[in-house]
Amino acid sequence: MERNPADEINTTMWSFLMTHGQKANIPRLKEVVYDLIGMTTQKTAGQRHVKKDLSWKELGMTLMSVAIEATALVLSGMLDGEEQWIPVENGGEMPEENEWVPATVKRHFWTYEGEEHPEVIYTTLATYDGAWRFLDIESDDTNPWVTDADDCSEENPNYPMAEVIAWMELPKPYRKEGSRNE
Repeated sequence: MERNPADEINTTMWSFLMTHGQKANIPRLKEVVYDLIGMTTQKTAGQRHVKKDLSWKELGMTLMSVAIEATALVLSGMLDGEEQWIPVENGGEMPEENEWVPATVKRHFWTYEGEEHPEVIYTTLATYDGAWRFLDIESDDTNPWVTDADDCSEENPNYPMAEVIAWMELPKPYRKEGSRNE
């Protein structure tokens, strides 16, 4: 299954199962996976009590912990690779204040003096401090400037309204293989 079925449900009751509805706890996931590996590789296999061995009575809870933490990791979006776009909807997750992030901007259809300008969607850099501002690369290719995003709740076909519709965390910097700073 490629899509998360919970994303189609329009109720907050199931929001914890929606994409980006969880925060991954990787240290906890590692801990319970290592516990599971320890249980399956210990020499006693849990048959006799040795102080350092893990009890097989905990196997069910350990397996469930692995499943829960793995589910949280998937739902966090951390496994989605480079394309981790976070939609800007209904006051959802936003970047750190004044941090510049990659963003998708939608400039709505508009007309000026009879000339039609089609809708344009493009990627640029943006920042959020209660309102979005973005580097307007569509305005002038040689000298882009920072533009405030518009409130596009009401269309105005006589004005070039633009809004940030999604953003993503900055990727980790490129590191040459074998570099000391990996």
